[in-house]
Amino acid sequence: MSRGTSINYSSPSFPIASADTDQFDAADVQQLATALDTHNHTAGKGLTTGGGGGGLTVREVDLLPSVAATTLEFPNSTLTDQGGGVVRYTPAAGGGGTTVLLDNSISTNVSLAISSGSWTDFYTFPTFTPTVSGVPIFAEVNGNLRVDLATIAVCTSRLILDPAGAATPFPLGGEQDNGGRNNALAGGAGGIYLGSALSLSAHTLKLQVMINGSSGTMHVNKVSSPDNEFLHVLVTQEGGGAGGGGGGGSVSPGLNVYLANTFS
Repeated sequence: MSRGTSINYSSPSFPIASADTDQFDAADVQQLATALDTHNHTAGKGLTTGGGGGGLTVREVDLLPSVAATTLEFPNSTLTDQGGGVVRYTPAAGGGGTTVLLDNSISTNVSLAISSGSWTDFYTFPTFTPTVSGVPIFAEVNGNLRVDLATIAVCTSRLILDPAGAATPFPLGGEQDNGGRNNALAGGAGGIYLGSALSLSAHTLKLQVMINGSSGTMHVNKVSSPDNEFLHVLVTQEGGGAGGGGGGGSVSPGLNVYLANTFS
């Protein structure tokens, strides 16, 4: 008789024949049955998962971080045992969708003399801070900027992202008028893709205006003419974080941007 001992079972262990001529008895079968009854791949109860075979690589879409893992952890109260070895993950409320980073309206009367042919700073919005990296961020601007003109002129506007650094301009809209008054934001209320690589720090949006062909005065009299003159910006982050611009959060698949282009 030639016997060895089980390699991956120690609680309990059982004998293993090492020769074809070795006989076994009922006690051997009982020991084997006892071991299989408690088989769960933990140490001493079978080959441990993740050992010996290939590991599991866990990573984000941008490949960072990339971890050779044997265990996955999820936020509390997001896993449900479905039975039969199946566990279902349900993202916590607020784990994805749209996060509002800035929702701001001008609240005072603003009047500014504008000379012809150059961009002029009109209003700087409060800063906003992304809470999750690598997700699309959009800005929506709407309102009515009244311009007093003496002659025919074209009035236009644009947003400037982070004017103190490597400023990025985003055209909004405008219109031409035969004198009198017009709206420098006309046609410019749609969503503006600010990008998906903004750092997790404070960012600034500034509204600039231009009058071509004449000079004039631009107004947003929010206090004295609230129904006719106003300015509002909404900055949102798609696919991550808790609502209201709170702390971080897990990133859901969210929204993918396939084209963001300005006619040139």
